[in-house]
Amino acid sequence: MPRSPLATRYARALFELAKEQNRLDAVRADLAAIATLGNERDTFRRMISPYAFSQEVRTAIWKDLLDGKADELTVRFILFLVSKRRGSVLLEIIRAFEDLCSEEKGIQPIEIVSARPLSSQQLNAITERVEARIQSKVSATQTVDPALLGGLQIRVRDTVYDFSVNHQLDKLYRAMTTAQR
Repeated sequence: MPRSPLATRYARALFELAKEQNRLDAVRADLAAIATLGNERDTFRRMISPYAFSQEVRTAIWKDLLDGKADELTVRFILFLVSKRRGSVLLEIIRAFEDLCSEEKGIQPIEIVSARPLSSQQLNAITERVEARIQSKVSATQTVDPALLGGLQIRVRDTVYDFSVNHQLDKLYRAMTTAQR
């Protein structure tokens, strides 16, 4: 999924710093744990929102949550984001950071978007075909988008391979409307 340039810059800065200080694995684990908090949307939104609490309260919440449980670099980074009122892009930063870590290991992150959940056999078949096409190992995440009528979309970095029914209908519509002229 495309990320904001802001999230990408923050993720890259944290990645380079963690790599330089040999803390990449620790920071990655911390961010993965924080990302699980994102599943509890309402609570997490209040924690990262610059409007829900005062700056001091948000800082205290994050300090209590992370002190002694997370790497010092992770704590400093989160507190820096809170002080700059950038908490709203935290989940995007975490996803971009994870992508950078995968890239470092030679694994290309991809996202498969389908109308319904795919079986593990379908997911494996798609993953194998993408690996053959881009000639790289991939790490696939699956997203369900009920707005798709059927088919799927595969996102590899900034490229989207659209095999959805919506896309096929749109192509048919465009062909029919241009043929009438």
